Amino acid sequence: MRQLVILAGGKGTRIKKYFNVPKLLLKVYGKPLLYWHIRLAEKYRFKKILLITGYKSDFIENYLKKFNTTIKIELFKEDILEGTGGALLKSYNYLDKSFMLTYGDVLSNINLNNFYKYHLKKKADVTVFTHPNDHPGSSDIVIKKSNDRIVKILKYPHNRKFYPNLAISASFCINKNFINKEKFYKNKKTDFVKDILSKNLDHKIFSYQSIDFIKDCGQKKRLVKINKNLNILFQVKNFTNKNKCIFLDMDGTIVHEIGHLNHYKKLKFYSNIANSIRKINESNFLCVLVTNKPVIARGECSLQMLNKIFCNLENYLSSSSGYLDKIYFCPHHPEKGFKNEIKNLKISCNCRKPKKGLIIKAKNEMNINLSNSWMIGDTTTDIKLGKSTGMKTILLNTGFKGEDNKFKVKPDYNFNNFNAAINYILRKHDHK
Repeated sequence: MRQLVILAGGKGTRIKKYFNVPKLLLKVYGKPLLYWHIRLAEKYRFKKILLITGYKSDFIENYLKKFNTTIKIELFKEDILEGTGGALLKSYNYLDKSFMLTYGDVLSNINLNNFYKYHLKKKADVTVFTHPNDHPGSSDIVIKKSNDRIVKILKYPHNRKFYPNLAISASFCINKNFINKEKFYKNKKTDFVKDILSKNLDHKIFSYQSIDFIKDCGQKKRLVKINKNLNILFQVKNFTNKNKCIFLDMDGTIVHEIGHLNHYKKLKFYSNIANSIRKINESNFLCVLVTNKPVIARGECSLQMLNKIFCNLENYLSSSSGYLDKIYFCPHHPEKGFKNEIKNLKISCNCRKPKKGLIIKAKNEMNINLSNSWMIGDTTTDIKLGKSTGMKTILLNTGFKGEDNKFKVKPDYNFNNFNAAINYILRKHDHK
C-alpha cells in the first residue's frame, strides 16, 4: 500500500477551547500529531500522504513548509465541513485504488504491514482496526462472525444492554471501489462509520483485532494522560514484539464457582476484580481469559447466552476501565449421555483444558512468549495447563481451591485470591 489518507478537517469541538490549533497540531511529547503520523508512514515506506484539511488549514500548511520528508504530501482542503464521510467522498479523485485511512486526532504505533497483509488475505473491501479498550461505553463497537466478518456496528451511544468490548479505532484499509461517490454522496454532513460503513455491511468488511497501540487524543484528559507517560507510544505490548501474558481462568478465579454457569444473571464477581484487571492493562502484561464451557456441548447454555455472559463480564470490567485483551473458550465435552447435548460438540478436542489448544492459539495470534507468562486458576486442570506450556503457575484459594483432585501437580505459588496474585506478579515480575 502506497497512500496514507489523514482526515484532519474537523474543528475539534471537544478540545478547541483549550488549544488554538487544529487537532493535527496538538502536541504529544513535544511534537505535533502530524509529526508522528508522518514518521509512522516513513517507517512503513508509504510514498504518498493525502491530508484532508479544513479548520485552520493554513496552520497545517505553514508547519509542512518546514518539515523534511521524502513522502509526497498532498492537501485537499474542505471549504464546507461535511464530516469524516463527506470529506472522504469529496476527495475521491485524489484516492489510490487502495489506501489506508486514519483520523488526524489519534496517536498510533500500528504495524501497518501486518494490517495491510490481513486486508489482502481477507480480500476485503474495508478492514477495520479494532481492539478492546477502557471506554467501550463511549465507542463505536463491532459485532463479528468467527471469521472476523463484521455483521453489525453498534454506534455510540449504545441502546443495547449486551455488547462486546471490541471498539473501532479510527484506522482502516480501504479499496477505492467501495467508496461509490454517486451512491454515498448527499452533499451533507456524513460520518464514515455511522453513515457509510454501518449501512453497507453487505460488502466484505472485516475486523482486524490487534493489541498494537492507538489512542484518541481528541479530549483534553486523554491528551494529558498520554503526555504524562513518555513510553506509551513505544510500549512493549504490540504484535511486533514478543509479549508476556497473564492467562486467567474464569469460574472460581474471577467469578464465583456455581457449577455449570449457564446464565448471565448468575454471574457473581469476586471483589476488586475489575481494579486488578485494570492494573494488568496498565502493566507490560497482556490479559487473556481461557475457559472451558462444556455447558454448550451439554445443551445447558446456548452460544447466544454465552455471548451475553461474556458481554456482561466485559461491561463489568469496563466500569473500572479494565478489559480483557481476548477471550478464548472451549465449547466441547468428551462424555455423552446428557439430555439436550449437542452431538457434534461431544468430542475429545485439543482445546479443552488442560489440553494446550487455547494457549497455543493465543500464543500464535498474539505473539506471546509463554516462558515469561503466567497461568492463574483455582483447579489442578489450570495448573497442569500452565506447567505443560512452560508458564509459571498460581493456584488460588477460591473456587475449587485445587481440591478437584484431577491431576497430581503443584503450582509455583499459592495465593488467597486473584487480587493478591496480581499484586505479587506486578510487583515482582513486571519488568520490560
